[in-house]
Amino acid sequence: MINSKEIYEKLKESVFGQDEYIKKLALLGFKHQMNLEMIKIKKETVNNNLLVVGPSGCGKTFAVRQLAKIINIPFYEVDC
Repeated sequence: MINSKEIYEKLKESVFGQDEYIKKLALLGFKHQMNLEMIKIKKETVNNNLLVVGPSGCGKTFAVRQLAKIINIPFYEVDC
């Protein structure tokens, strides 16, 4: 399991100029990993969803896709 600081450092390598956003994403990624561990231990399902809102072209999808690669989880994108 990767801690939030390591996730942040890896995100910082590819996502530029969005430090507050990637700090929050790193923490969310760490919490998601913890929830997955709890599922393995307690056999409970935990629903994690993420809603990212912002102007077009600012890097929302790219940053979340990078997070998914770092913590090795599937990434699904839905446009509304």
